[in-house]
Amino acid sequence: MIHPTTVDVLILGATGYTGKLIVDYLYKHPQRSSPGFSLALGARSKSRLDELAKTLSLSEDIQLWTVDVNDEASLEQAIRQSKVVINTVGPYWTIGIPVVKFCARHGVHYLDLTGEPHFVMKLIEQFDYLANKKDAIIIPAAGMDSIPSDVVTYLSNKTLKSKLGPDASMEDSVTSYRARGSISGGTLATAISYIEDVPPKLMALATKPYSLSTSVKGLPDPPNRLYYTMPHITPTRYGAHWVMRVINRPIVQRTWALFEIAKIRSPKNAALAYGSKFRYDEVMAVPGLFGAVAFTIGLGILAVSLLIKPIRELFKKYIPQPGAGTKPPPNPFLEVVNVSTSNGLAARTTLYAKGEPGYLLAAHMIAESALSIALNKDEIPYKLVGGAGILTTMTALGDVLIERLRKYANFTIESEIISDESRKDR
Repeated sequence: MIHPTTVDVLILGATGYTGKLIVDYLYKHPQRSSPGFSLALGARSKSRLDELAKTLSLSEDIQLWTVDVNDEASLEQAIRQSKVVINTVGPYWTIGIPVVKFCARHGVHYLDLTGEPHFVMKLIEQFDYLANKKDAIIIPAAGMDSIPSDVVTYLSNKTLKSKLGPDASMEDSVTSYRARGSISGGTLATAISYIEDVPPKLMALATKPYSLSTSVKGLPDPPNRLYYTMPHITPTRYGAHWVMRVINRPIVQRTWALFEIAKIRSPKNAALAYGSKFRYDEVMAVPGLFGAVAFTIGLGILAVSLLIKPIRELFKKYIPQPGAGTKPPPNPFLEVVNVSTSNGLAARTTLYAKGEPGYLLAAHMIAESALSIALNKDEIPYKLVGGAGILTTMTALGDVLIERLRKYANFTIESEIISDESRKDR
């Protein structure tokens, strides 16, 4: 039986591995009592909820709701009693659609941790209009996928515009990821879902350039390479193919598209727009040229192997199961560096944080995104892009989220001009 009181934040999948991390972070958050926000934990098992409350020594004001995302009656009731929903239950393609449907229908704000571009594409097609009309801010990919990419690109644009003016266009923009982390059963299950549950034609559409940018299209994506080098970085930073590019690049391109539309609506929004010359790419930082080539080839072999059913079944037999969690390596961290150019200038933006990136830091990122809406809704910039709907973190939350990550989640986020080729030639 769900408590009749409406709560500020509901966490679905609260007893799962990442769900527990989000619960712990929000429960200990310095703003929980001042200015204050209420919290509900949703999961299928009442006994597991009780166990979680005991393990984390939660106070009685934290509500425990028995909610099954496959039971639409209990799910809709829980969503109607919430202002912001954090959904950690995946794979989202197979079980996430009803959660977004009810959030859009009832004007409830929504965030998740998806890395599935096909899922986001379906949300845009089915719920963007309704969510906009109901003032429901829907932000998929609000964790490791794809907040770091969205943040560093947004800030590089802001840094370049501070020197060149609001009408300058970004040109080449490249983000490099360097991380020490781990991978859980839930993430691996999502990867398998790409192959087994998603129609190949839909997957092909979802991975096309600007697949999430429905009304405007930009320049073609940069070509794939065996290895990459980061521009304007000394000593040379080599890069290999980055698996999260499949979701990060479409999300960044959606941010680009929504800001372009905002500029068309009003010239006052020109400083937000990345511009018509914008091209975006991502790499994984790898030591040395040989390492970058070897990693890219190895990743390609693994991807092809998983298409073969007997190999995939063997792979599934030995990987951790969803909810089983993961053991973080020693001294985990995340470092994300973006280099963007415009009219002879280059800007570098760096995001750095200590902690396991895909789970602990993801929990902090989605939690601060939810609080940006719950506590700072009057300050976030989502109305500049035409209001609510299926948005990205930067189009919905902008500088509010960046400042919250710095202040509460101990992220170091810096942006600066590092090269001025036009002045060197003078």
